[in-house]
Amino acid sequence: MAVNIKITAGEYVFTTTAPHPGVFQAGRNSNVEFTCVTVNTTSGPIFEVHSPATFTDCTFTSDYPIYVYNTGGEVTADGGTYTGTKAAI
Repeated sequence: MAVNIKITAGEYVFTTTAPHPGVFQAGRNSNVEFTCVTVNTTSGPIFEVHSPATFTDCTFTSDYPIYVYNTGGEVTADGGTYTGTKAAI
């Protein structure tokens, strides 16, 4: 499902024992823009990208902060910190 997501500032903490929950997901043809957002999770990717997504000055901490699917996805990371215990992007 295509959605438009624009989040400016804020903090989100997600704790789970699920191996790969995918905190945020957006289907193909979505518009995704995060600016100055902090997200910390204990497992899985923070954002599963199926379409273009822009992250500006964000701080993401997770196993896989941003996961780009082979179904098509494009990530623009402009500033910020993307820390992964297994991979960053």
